[in-house]
Amino acid sequence: MKNTEHMNLRPIEDVVHVRIEEPEKRTESGLHLVERHETDTRTGVVLATGPECRDVIASDRVLISANHFQKIMIGGKEVAVLREPDILGVIENV
Repeated sequence: MKNTEHMNLRPIEDVVHVRIEEPEKRTESGLHLVERHETDTRTGVVLATGPECRDVIASDRVLISANHFQKIMIGGKEVAVLREPDILGVIENV
């Protein structure tokens, strides 16, 4: 993981910065989920987008592939960096 803790990083082109949401550790009924079970997808909130991004904006909640991003530190927070085409979709409240 790259450490850019002491700099501001503005995404370029179609690059997106996403704060990854941690998966639930328990089910609604209180059962503990096993840590080693990883899903192929993750959810997160878009923090910033490059100028060429057309389909997502900051604050969108998105679904991304767990294998198509790099983790970096920005301002002491872990952030996923990926290209807009690697976003599987925007999660909308129904």
